[in-house]
Amino acid sequence: MDNVVNCRTPRPHASMRLFCFAWAGGSSDEFSEWSKILPDDIEVIALRRRGKNNNYFLNRFNSVEEMVTETVAAIADRSDKPFAIFGHSLGGLLSFLVAERLRSQHNIEPVHMFISGCAAIHSDEFKQRQKEIAVKSEEEFIQMLKKLGGTPDEIFENQQLMQMIFPYLKSEYNLLSELSYSIDADNRPLSCPLTICIGKEDVFKDSSVKQWSEVTTGPFQQVKFNGGHFYLQDKDTKKKLCDLVSNTLYELDYMPA
Repeated sequence: MDNVVNCRTPRPHASMRLFCFAWAGGSSDEFSEWSKILPDDIEVIALRRRGKNNNYFLNRFNSVEEMVTETVAAIADRSDKPFAIFGHSLGGLLSFLVAERLRSQHNIEPVHMFISGCAAIHSDEFKQRQKEIAVKSEEEFIQMLKKLGGTPDEIFENQQLMQMIFPYLKSEYNLLSELSYSIDADNRPLSCPLTICIGKEDVFKDSSVKQWSEVTTGPFQQVKFNGGHFYLQDKDTKKKLCDLVSNTLYELDYMPA
């Protein structure tokens, strides 16, 4: 289970842990800068999906169920302190499944959930996107990645590199196609506060994003940032996002002022 977590900046005296889930194709290292921005009282722990058999270009997990099971165990082992969860895009969807399992199996929840860059897991828009991804050819798949942004053109132009990383990217989106969840309005899976973060120029319908409010009985808010799907890769916007996270967590009174 230790292989599932990546804590680049250990903070054993921190009052709070923040578990982070990267987007499809993203690495746990994507959150290494967060520790430099967030206050010392928050320990950033990223969840790994890459690295099966020490191969950076292989997905560590063969299925969503395997990923959820191992990640839940890793977080449960580190639940001696209050913790929050942040996930972007595929990471946001996976983080919700992990949070739901933590509550149903271990009776623990994050003090706050931050889900970013995705339509609600039970929305019609998300289900339609799953169908579209499943039938894409290799060329269509690459064009979709280019449209989403967040990947330098140099990577697409490097055929040798693309041959190495394409199977990993495809396996990530295969995880996306496995996701399925139905919401019972009378028995919502979470009770923690939930913040949805989205780029103003992202492609998702506002109504589909707001459906995330249906997964929790706790307070819900939606925050929009300048930019598209990968708004959080912009340096200034990343700082604003981290400020939102830290300010939100300080308001919960789990950390010293």
